[in-house]
Amino acid sequence: MEFRLGELAEKVGGEVRGDPDRPIAGIRALPDAGPEHLSVLIRADYRDQARTSGAGALLVPQGSAGSKLAAGIERDLLQVEDPGRALAQLLTLY
Repeated sequence: MEFRLGELAEKVGGEVRGDPDRPIAGIRALPDAGPEHLSVLIRADYRDQARTSGAGALLVPQGSAGSKLAAGIERDLLQVEDPGRALAQLLTLY
């Protein structure tokens, strides 16, 4: 099943920074993701992996925390208040 990033944002009460029409076919870990996948970036320890990942979009915390984590990483972002809860909700869709 495939959703647009904007649709996923609506389902989890998040905001998109970037292309809301990006197709997302699933959720994958940073090293395994391709342009059709959403990956999670919630810790600075994983910034290098996010930078080299093929993920088309990243799930990050809302506000300045998410912006700081994703600084310099050219990806569409799905920003949410609680990334853990949002990830659990999104996993049920796929």
